[in-house]
Amino acid sequence: MKITLQIPSQYLLDKSASEFGKRMTLYAALMMFQEGSLSAGAASEFAGADHYTFIAECQQHNIPLVDECQ
Repeated sequence: MKITLQIPSQYLLDKSASEFGKRMTLYAALMMFQEGSLSAGAASEFAGADHYTFIAECQQHNIPLVDECQ
């Protein structure tokens, strides 16, 4: 599936549209993992990142890898 967004160029923050799209996809995967919609494996696949890179991104964004409520 392809989703098209209209993003004003001033928000690209000196990144190409492709780089910005990849970053948005990563952020969406992080959010869906954090809310429990995706497992870590599914979220890393969604983001197009290997598992270790996704774990590092979770740590960088202070997203716990284990549900602390259990």
